[in-house]
Amino acid sequence: RVPPARPKQRVNVGKTILAFLQNGPFIILCIASIFLLTSQMYVQTLYNYLFKGYFNAPALFSLVMLCSYGPMLLLMPFIVKLVKRFGKKELCWAGALLSVVSNVILWAIQTTNPMVFLIFIFFSGLGITFFAMEIWAMVTDVIDYHQYKTGRREEGTGYAFFSFTRKLGQTIAGLFSAYALVLINYDVDHITAKMNQGMYNLSTLLPAAFYLVIVLLLAFVYPLSKKRLETLHLGSQESVDSAA
Repeated sequence: RVPPARPKQRVNVGKTILAFLQNGPFIILCIASIFLLTSQMYVQTLYNYLFKGYFNAPALFSLVMLCSYGPMLLLMPFIVKLVKRFGKKELCWAGALLSVVSNVILWAIQTTNPMVFLIFIFFSGLGITFFAMEIWAMVTDVIDYHQYKTGRREEGTGYAFFSFTRKLGQTIAGLFSAYALVLINYDVDHITAKMNQGMYNLSTLLPAAFYLVIVLLLAFVYPLSKKRLETLHLGSQESVDSAA
């Protein structure tokens, strides 16, 4: 979306950052993005250990990326129509809920069949793909909201701030992955059945918890629904606030 040309304006970075910190939808989206990046990087690390130890099928780990990100290729031709029909927020939280259910089922069935595990990884990846694909479009929405609240178009600072929070997500994922291995006393030279069981549980329950946070944030806290965005883009500040 290309906004109309405007006269150049002096930017006070401190005031701009403060304004973004007061932008509720922006902060909620940043937090949801942290959980998205954390979950994606966390599961890739844990799955590597899981397929080596629990499933004893390290060669199948190469299929994890295909099952996790393959759904993106399937959804690309349809995502625009789906967004127009249902809305970004609505699609993203519903998809994340599918990821929650897929991981909870995996934990409940305690499968020892790696192919069954991969099938549910596919459905988990399918669900979270909506948010992964639409997140940058949602950043544009919260920057539009920032413009209506402040009268200033400051996407440069907004994107920089948002990118920084994604780096935080990557860092947190590394910490979670390392702590998970410590929690089960993982020892690559002496892998036990208890370690493998702990690895399986952490590879299913914790991602389900991450995705559940995303569901709760987008469904119940993030305010920019399809209807409200339509109002927002009509350009009426009073209508935007009254549509909350």
